[in-house]
Amino acid sequence: MIKFVSRECYAELFIERFTRELSWRQVVAGDLIFQQGFPVSDMYLLKEGTAKIERQSHTAKRLLLDVINAPELLGYSDLEKQSLNPVSARAYTNCTVGFISSQDYLETLKANPDLFIYHLTAESKRNILLAQRLEWMAYASAKDRVILLLLQLCQTKQENERGEIYVDLLEQELAEMAGLTRETITRVLKDLKENFQLVIRRRQICLTAPDELRKKANEMGLSWEY
Repeated sequence: MIKFVSRECYAELFIERFTRELSWRQVVAGDLIFQQGFPVSDMYLLKEGTAKIERQSHTAKRLLLDVINAPELLGYSDLEKQSLNPVSARAYTNCTVGFISSQDYLETLKANPDLFIYHLTAESKRNILLAQRLEWMAYASAKDRVILLLLQLCQTKQENERGEIYVDLLEQELAEMAGLTRETITRVLKDLKENFQLVIRRRQICLTAPDELRKKANEMGLSWEY
């Protein structure tokens, strides 16, 4: 029986299976891991650190699409011949990144059906996440979008000994991910700070009572888990 796995579990399996094939490099915060518009040549594994997924608009503005915490796979596995990266990945903190050529990765998937199924199920989790965010953009209020987005970003984070969870985002970055203006995100965060013990720090948003936020989302019938 084939076990269905999360992307995080698959990332750990990826490290185990491709230990010999992976090449490693350190990426300094702010530097690119791969770039939009360049040919897809490798699959990447974020082993340590946090990365941002960005897309540059036609006006040359960088838009933040997602924040990825290790361990996680980065890259695009359709890997069609001569396909181009639709987005960029940039180190948000100092990162340890492994990479393997797309061709080697695909050949290994072809030769290992179980690994291929793991890959598909892990990718389906990402598709569910993206579908949820599109639904929020269309139907959720500004406040609900922010609550859902914070909860989704917290899923791969561990609470510290005080029960807090830190999300590594600036207000402007959270606004971009939620599809809101800076003024709206400031107003929404102010309201959340008063009601859900949310603390804004220099480059972080701290949820001091994440269970209260989860409870509120459940009461409103909001879905964020994937």
